[in-house]
Amino acid sequence: MSEIERLDRASNEFDFIVLDLGVIYDFASQLSGRRWSGQALMWVSTYADSLMVLGPSDRVGLERLQNFAGELKRNAIKPPLTFLHVLRQQGKRESANAERFLKIITPLRPEKICEFPFDPRSVLKAEVEESSLMESNERGIVRKVIAEIAGQFTS
Repeated sequence: MSEIERLDRASNEFDFIVLDLGVIYDFASQLSGRRWSGQALMWVSTYADSLMVLGPSDRVGLERLQNFAGELKRNAIKPPLTFLHVLRQQGKRESANAERFLKIITPLRPEKICEFPFDPRSVLKAEVEESSLMESNERGIVRKVIAEIAGQFTS
């Protein structure tokens, strides 16, 4: 049984399937490629109920987001888009970058735009302890936001 056949089977058995497609550089060529990542992206573009795009608003993240947005304008996909904006430390530059992030994604008419907070201490603690965010910092903002975002998709 191929991986794609397994995805088809899993879609009949589970309410939610989360696929990390990694960094997508050239959307059009990935859609036509034979590699697993291209096949998975093609499956998601056709069958997924929603597509979540996670991106920071730093220089590299914004450049990749701009390229991805351009590809999405040229290549129609079925699932509605949700963007998770990974925030960095607050400041004038972050504010300007956040505005640019919104300017890039707004023409794509996303279903949702969520902000993912900057909390390196909680994340690092969980990594060092090799534990979940819940175990390492029950009251941490990242854990709360993840739970809130998950709640939006399950309700």
